[in-house]
Amino acid sequence: MPEHPNDAGSPPRDGKPPATGQNGQPASAQSAGTKSANAGPTSAKPMPSGSVSGGPVSGQPARTARFLVAALPPAPEGSGGLWDVLEQQPDTTILRRISPTAGTAAAADVPQFGATGFPEIAVVEMPVAAAATVAGWPGVLVEPDLPLAYDPPPAWGSGLSQPDPGLLVPLREPVLLRLAVQDTDGKPVQGALVSVAGSAAASHGVTSAEGRVTLQLVADTPETIRSIVVRPVAGHWGVRIDAPRLTGDSPEPITVPGLGSGGEKFGQRQHTGWGVSALRVSDLPPTYRGHRIKVALMDSGISTSHPELKAQVAGGMDVNAGRDGSWDEDATGHGTWCAGIIAGEQDGGGIAGIAADAELHALKLFPGGHTSDLISALDYCIETGIDVAQISLTPGASSQLTTWKLHEAHARGVACIAGAGDHGGPVAFPASAAPVLAVGAIGRAGQCPPGTIPAGYETSTHTPDGFFLPPFTAFSGPAGGVDLCAPGVAVPATASPDGYTMADGTGVAAAHISGLAALVLAHHSDFRDTFRHRDGARVDRLFALLRASCTPVPVDDPRRTGAGLPDARRALSLTFDAGPAWQQFAYNPFP
Repeated sequence: MPEHPNDAGSPPRDGKPPATGQNGQPASAQSAGTKSANAGPTSAKPMPSGSVSGGPVSGQPARTARFLVAALPPAPEGSGGLWDVLEQQPDTTILRRISPTAGTAAAADVPQFGATGFPEIAVVEMPVAAAATVAGWPGVLVEPDLPLAYDPPPAWGSGLSQPDPGLLVPLREPVLLRLAVQDTDGKPVQGALVSVAGSAAASHGVTSAEGRVTLQLVADTPETIRSIVVRPVAGHWGVRIDAPRLTGDSPEPITVPGLGSGGEKFGQRQHTGWGVSALRVSDLPPTYRGHRIKVALMDSGISTSHPELKAQVAGGMDVNAGRDGSWDEDATGHGTWCAGIIAGEQDGGGIAGIAADAELHALKLFPGGHTSDLISALDYCIETGIDVAQISLTPGASSQLTTWKLHEAHARGVACIAGAGDHGGPVAFPASAAPVLAVGAIGRAGQCPPGTIPAGYETSTHTPDGFFLPPFTAFSGPAGGVDLCAPGVAVPATASPDGYTMADGTGVAAAHISGLAALVLAHHSDFRDTFRHRDGARVDRLFALLRASCTPVPVDDPRRTGAGLPDARRALSLTFDAGPAWQQFAYNPFP
């Protein structure tokens, strides 16, 4: 299966230090972040003092941005005054400082830091030119503090890519497109996201209480619309209409089918998603529920008002706000999707979570989060004793400081899991980082009605079991590989604030693996004996069990599926005799 290459300057999973240059500086650190080629601590030179050169040109105000600044080991002479020097620079503000994790045993966590431990990081707003100069100081690493977002999806609308606004030819008077979204009984559907892709641009809106939305077509006409996509918040399937034939009525009606069948509302009975069956979780003993395992979701918050999640969420933090409040409100719905898949309460209704007794922690990073907040969220996981941390967001580029923090989390027993990416290209960061288990998505034929959004992801090539590769799932690339795959198309999930929906994406696939990881940690005998201590060996054993349990998925592009689809029985080292699922089983020591 594809292996993650070691990240530049990062210790490999065996805990041994990487190849180093002078004074223990990683040999490849010259290319890390925005640090210049001579910026490594190649000698204990004193820190510069005074103002940074490279100010405004021709009286223009300097362009400022957010950066992460850290003094790398071995600390250069006078590095304790680095923050004082920065504060003296014009147009520069230290927004906050991130201290090393409490109780860090530096040599055991990230060996390259030695006795100095993980460096203190300053989040600084400063002119871009000044940041480039600071990056040249000896022993100083500077990186952009990029905003976090969900991995951008691939182009849609029959090949429509993101248009260059500078080349759009706008209409003098935009065309107003009025739509009405309704269910199969003609009742209005409120809060549905409606997206229209034209030949030149896209337009988006949300339906009112009457199910109405009016969109402005700034460079298109109704005849040049390529696709209309409607995504209700809960209770209904999303639909996609390619090459729509608009009737000319105002508003144009669009019907979305309900999730239930036979007149029954979805959630009245407990629903086991196809993903749970595909992973063979339903074959496990009913006592396997992930008791006492802590799972953190680095996402958009979790809607704790949902009846499936009220008792499942133990705590959290709005990380970018630096406070406890608002993490229990989901800003996008994605965090609530994943929470239900991982640990939705098995109460006879709704959906059944994979590890219903796991303890969820909501680390809210979106909207408004940055790379620095992701580092702080990882610190929370280390200090709180989180067992499994699912990362649903990306800064859009790799980060050396984040990678080092991921290695520290790994060494402290935090198993980090992330979706490989929804853009259809190489694995995205942080899934591409060596300590992170990268999860691709697969779908299964026959799980959704024609014309719905997930039906559009189904390809003509199926495995004998009906599995297919959705076009959005990422593939192994130079930066890192897909480790394994899991269900990520048309997956039943909890929806904010108290409903249900069908969810798609590699983040949804990762939630299946996060739930399975909780079961393995709670119930595999290895983690009560040889691997009971919270360290890197524990995480490595967990990931090895998950990979070794996989059955390869015979698809056209194995770069997107890694080792394949895990089998919960194998991951837990259980073998079953012929008979009713869990009723007869025996422990089989894992090789």
